[in-house]
Amino acid sequence: MDNMNLLLGYGETLAYDIPTPGGGGPKKHPYTYAEAKSGLISKTDNFLEAISNLPEQAKPRGQAVAKVTLHPAYLAKSYYPQSLLHNFGLVDLGSKSVRVTPRKQTTKVKRENLETSCFYIAGNECSFETLRNSVESDNLNKGLQGDIIKIEEFDYFDPEEKIKSLNEEHVERKIEVALHTPNKDIIIIDSFYEFAKSCGVDVHIDRKISTGGLTFIPVIGDEAAAHALAQFTFLRALRDMPSLRVHTPTIIRSTVSSNAPTLPTVNAINPDLNVAIFDGGIGTSLVDQWCTETVYDTGHRTHPDLLSHGSEVTSTILFGLAHDSLRQLPTPYCNVDHYRVLDTVTGNDPDLFDVLLRITDALDNKDYQYINLSLGPRIPIEDDDVNVWTSTLEKYLSSGQTLATVAVGNDGELMGQNRIQPPADLVNALSVGSANSYSQHWTRAPYSCIGPGRSPGVTKPDGLAFGGSIEEPFTVYSPFSNSIVGTGGTSFASPLVLRNAIAINTLLDGDISPLTSKAIIIHNAEKSSLSKAEAGWGRFSDNPDHMIHCDNNEVTVIYRGELIPSQYVRIPIPFPDIELKGDITLKGTFCFATDVDPEHPINYTKSGLVITFHPKANTKDTRSFFSLKNLYPTEQEHRSDGHKWETTLHHEQCYRKTSLDNPCFDVVYQAREKGQPAELEELSPLPYTLIVTMNIKNTPGVYNAIRQKYQTLAPVELRQNIQIQI
Repeated sequence: MDNMNLLLGYGETLAYDIPTPGGGGPKKHPYTYAEAKSGLISKTDNFLEAISNLPEQAKPRGQAVAKVTLHPAYLAKSYYPQSLLHNFGLVDLGSKSVRVTPRKQTTKVKRENLETSCFYIAGNECSFETLRNSVESDNLNKGLQGDIIKIEEFDYFDPEEKIKSLNEEHVERKIEVALHTPNKDIIIIDSFYEFAKSCGVDVHIDRKISTGGLTFIPVIGDEAAAHALAQFTFLRALRDMPSLRVHTPTIIRSTVSSNAPTLPTVNAINPDLNVAIFDGGIGTSLVDQWCTETVYDTGHRTHPDLLSHGSEVTSTILFGLAHDSLRQLPTPYCNVDHYRVLDTVTGNDPDLFDVLLRITDALDNKDYQYINLSLGPRIPIEDDDVNVWTSTLEKYLSSGQTLATVAVGNDGELMGQNRIQPPADLVNALSVGSANSYSQHWTRAPYSCIGPGRSPGVTKPDGLAFGGSIEEPFTVYSPFSNSIVGTGGTSFASPLVLRNAIAINTLLDGDISPLTSKAIIIHNAEKSSLSKAEAGWGRFSDNPDHMIHCDNNEVTVIYRGELIPSQYVRIPIPFPDIELKGDITLKGTFCFATDVDPEHPINYTKSGLVITFHPKANTKDTRSFFSLKNLYPTEQEHRSDGHKWETTLHHEQCYRKTSLDNPCFDVVYQAREKGQPAELEELSPLPYTLIVTMNIKNTPGVYNAIRQKYQTLAPVELRQNIQIQI
């Protein structure tokens, strides 16, 4: 980069409110009430017969759970059948994404295997009977009939469907159970405890974890008892407890140089940052100047492999990569708190609940800006259900004031089981896979797990970073062995990215939020020919200094603002008043953080953005930019094309110089609660970061022209006397 112009800040000063545009016309309905009626009656009869055969003890308060699947035409939150549920005393427990081929469709081109919502609906037998009889006798008003026609399927939630994975060996084993517990309903938990005892299942009720409308409980039982337990009506999912992924590198650890480099003698550059690492421990006092280790008094011994892993993950954040000829380690950007959440028992104990509880206890007691997680359950994520790790940790990241980097897992070569592993599906985190080389000739390391993530959160991993390979190991200083070692795995790619995010925060003066660091990291990802499932947005840059500068023929602007619910905002993209001599490349990255509903995977994120791109501000012409269609497409189109509920949007596109003239984004913040419209007056403004780069070929005066035209924009400020070391 020949000309080191700093990024321009205060882009949010250019934004202004605009009037709300008109709607999209009347809705076309696939079914008449008469068509929907006959099918619903017979399906309700089948449901009532099935629940009558369940043990009474399996039905807390006499309640059962039905699966209600909506027609794909009714995916939008405004079509939620709220009146129907309220009128018959039914309760929405949660939802999942399913694919159906409807009996009838509203579009001319008929499509198969369409995505839609399946809701878990609870009620007593009398409520379901009243619904059935009211439909049969036509004792429903127009509003309720309007909800009936939205229903595609009405089914019994079969116990066998709840069993996600279960070893058929007739031996007792540890099992993870997920219960629907709306409003933390203690009666449901107590009823489950009693029913489980009757099935011969040992329930570890003292180790339960509740988040949102779900409660996760570890239990012990054999295969037959697990099948009996699945009859409990409020049980959502049951699976064998997964094992832990953490301390076995994909590349056999080897000593690269026994001549340990000299440690720095000065304090961290940015001691005000709070950074947490949850791993296997340090096991040495060599890095005590910058690292505080918390060791839990469990009475169990640790293992050298755990200490090696933990100390090397920590060293990656403190010092970065270390080649064999390195003589002096760089000064750390920050201090870190290392929590030794693993020992020989938890390291071999497949339930993982103790580990997760230690992590949440630490996060409850101290606010951290940056977190690294190079551990988690060794199990692929599922579309139907959110893992206990993901659903529990999401709330700590939902404000945007904390950024977590998460390793995606090392089972990339395990075909059929190589999807990213929890909690790498955290929508508010930065999920990191491994590139096989530090050079310009790189690809995904074969061991690195692949996407996609769940939707929303479909672009996972977010990106790749160098994590080592057999041909090119990840070399790092190991405090535990006081040597430079060669290793590899996504466990090391993840903290390397966190180090760069911390470097950005350290390099820039002012209030740089973790959300902004995340946006800068993603914005500068290096594109490749790999699919998003393999590489996400690309390979993350290893040069924080380059990430905050731009050339003379381009400009990068950072917008950091807040959006009011349902208020339309126009965000102008700075455009120079000079002769343009070449094509224009426009790159944009939108990031925000959000609360989630873990019991509603298909409606997981509570906040979303509808973004419309205007190539020319003074015309009504709109184009797709962040893989979205026009402002008012059907929800089905949104969901098949990176819909509005994604927390990260990133795109780069080339235009002819005549195609753009003062371009802009129109943005509206929308919100939902458990899949239905949220109460706007209860919502807080949504913080966001938008980064836009405009590069104009053969036009060297772009940066200065933008500075002169937009007086409120100013270069970001740097901290004094800081040298970034890659």
